[in-house]
Amino acid sequence: MYCVFILKRLIRNVYFVVLLLVLYVVALMTWSRPVERPPDAGSSRWCGVGRPQAPLIGDYIRGHPPVNTSLRLEELNLYDYIIIIQVRHSLKDLHRLVYGLQETQGIGRTLLVFSLYSDNDGIVQAVNEVNFTKVLTVFYPFNDQVCQDFYPGPSDIYCRQSGCSEYSAGFRNVKYSQSKLFWWWTVNFVYEVLNLENNYSNNVILLEADDVTAPDFVLMMDHLEEQAQVVGLKHSVYSLNCLGVTTEVSGEDVVVGPFLSFDFSTGLMLNMDAYAAIRAASHVICHYADFDWRHSLRVALSNFTVISVAKSRVAKLEDYVRVWSAGYRDMFPVELKVHRLEQGRPPSRGGWWGDVRDVNLCLLMESVSSLHGMFQALAVGDSDVMGSSGVV
Repeated sequence: MYCVFILKRLIRNVYFVVLLLVLYVVALMTWSRPVERPPDAGSSRWCGVGRPQAPLIGDYIRGHPPVNTSLRLEELNLYDYIIIIQVRHSLKDLHRLVYGLQETQGIGRTLLVFSLYSDNDGIVQAVNEVNFTKVLTVFYPFNDQVCQDFYPGPSDIYCRQSGCSEYSAGFRNVKYSQSKLFWWWTVNFVYEVLNLENNYSNNVILLEADDVTAPDFVLMMDHLEEQAQVVGLKHSVYSLNCLGVTTEVSGEDVVVGPFLSFDFSTGLMLNMDAYAAIRAASHVICHYADFDWRHSLRVALSNFTVISVAKSRVAKLEDYVRVWSAGYRDMFPVELKVHRLEQGRPPSRGGWWGDVRDVNLCLLMESVSSLHGMFQALAVGDSDVMGSSGVV
């Protein structure tokens, strides 16, 4: 009996050893296996969008023309302001913003440009139902709805071998990367494709769908422009949002100071000089190691002055409720009181930006010739568009 017991133990041990050997061989084969890449993917040219994927983006563009409007370019100067609104995913936020815009005095003097991150029937319908002023719609083609399993969506398939995401512990977060790319594409696309430099002489306001607007924010834009001329500001940007301000500030107060140390979350207003400076600083913006376009922009326009409302007229919901919790008695001011904004600390780098593909795509978006070539090629399904950008 004892011998039988020993024999059974040996058999079990042999099985265990064999199992360990099998697991070791499988693990070894897995770790040594080369990283799979799409056929004919080539290098990371054209920011990692491989030839097999380019037609997919082309299909999206053909189904969603980059510009969807009956507006003629010669009509642009009929509008006192162009308001660009970035829309990502929240239909609830968009409905709230549209309702606020509809209640705004003077909103009929503006052109609304909705930049849609992805294809969402509810969001498209909500935008199409806006009837209180002229609307233009643009579609962002490099979203992670189209690019679900390849760059610039949530895939690092090209980076594993090229080492192009050696930052933030080697991890690229598509949510953060797309935040900067979506803003940068929207600004450049609207300015360049609509040729605002030659067709428009007024200011452009940048909003996001999760913003809340005050009924007098268009009036305050008029006041800020007038005040900039009174103070004699040449290189300046305007803001309808100012963070860190308490409810004790009056609705007629404005602050003037260095843009580099100014803290805001939305509601920026740009004139053509500011946009020209942004274009000139595209390398700074695209290489600055921060996914937040606001920080990148303040560094790029560090020599600019900001003139801003002290009591935000455009803000995220929580900030708006805090600022206006005491009521709306001091809205619609007749005159403004100007205060100097003390020199503060420049923004710290927030990281989550540094993937060479993101930087290359960012630089590509700056060029109007690249934008036109990109959409023309993709719209006809030209899978060789990668080689036309000159970006490696």
